[in-house]
Amino acid sequence: MSLFSLCVIDSSALAAPAATYVVRSGDYLTGIAARVGANVNDLLKLNNLKITSVIHPGDTLLVPANATAPAAKAPTKTPAAKTPAKTTPEAKAAAPAGAVYVVKRNDSLSRIATKHGVKLSALLKANKMTVKSVIMPGSKLVLPAGAVVAVTTTTTPTTAPSTTAPSTTSPTTTTPATAAPATTTPTTVAPADQPQSITTLLSYLQAQVGKPYQFNAEGPDAFDCSGLVTAAYRQIKISLPHQSLVQSTYGKAVDWKTEPIKAGDLVFMYSSASPGVIGHVGVAVDSKTWIQSARTGTPVRFSAMPSLEKIQAVRRIVQQ
Repeated sequence: MSLFSLCVIDSSALAAPAATYVVRSGDYLTGIAARVGANVNDLLKLNNLKITSVIHPGDTLLVPANATAPAAKAPTKTPAAKTPAKTTPEAKAAAPAGAVYVVKRNDSLSRIATKHGVKLSALLKANKMTVKSVIMPGSKLVLPAGAVVAVTTTTTPTTAPSTTAPSTTSPTTTTPATAAPATTTPTTVAPADQPQSITTLLSYLQAQVGKPYQFNAEGPDAFDCSGLVTAAYRQIKISLPHQSLVQSTYGKAVDWKTEPIKAGDLVFMYSSASPGVIGHVGVAVDSKTWIQSARTGTPVRFSAMPSLEKIQAVRRIVQQ
């Protein structure tokens, strides 16, 4: 479920969009801006988004006309002729104990609760979530006691073979984007101050948004703060200990009060349980935003960077 903020676009600052970009699995907003050669602020304004907005595979974004590289375009398909399916609805049945629901695109927590005949509070309690928790397509939710599922019988429709119009691509156009995970390096070169390893790191972190906090966990289904850092850096073959205080001794120290925090930097704070001792860590997305797994009941999420006074250390693991 995407979060949009209403704003007025200054037509003098942004020209008419030149192309569109179809979001791929693992994409995140700053990475897309780098891929199409556009300023991330221009991309956000053009699409009425914030840096913390959630995007999903298959979403279409407008690309600023001043982008320096072409955007990927979706392939054109000829719709297949189908015979409508005949479905006979039957009475709903009680869901078995421990039944799991797989989140679909455009789902919301309240919609899922209504669909299965349970209170939203019961669904949240069963999954240790809050009304502000973010869910992503493919995430799994435990259905609480009393949930029901629809039982139907369906006559399989006959489908005529579909045809796909051949794609014609000029030498400067990237391969059409699909919802499948990307398996090759993007054809657009990232900015000089953002190595490919940082793009890979942020892509992994984006994919973890919405997963629950669990003490001493480092994935794949739950994380604590230092476990999220350990798992993320493992994706770029860098081994970090699963402990925030020890992580604060790795890499190069950054004076965050005199120089900008960069994507991939580790940002440390004191523990609320032990003031004066580093006990929390997150990963910078840019100088104003980080991603973290903060506490029980709060899933992995993007949030505003802590104030300079609350930050206790910044370490740069990948030199930029």
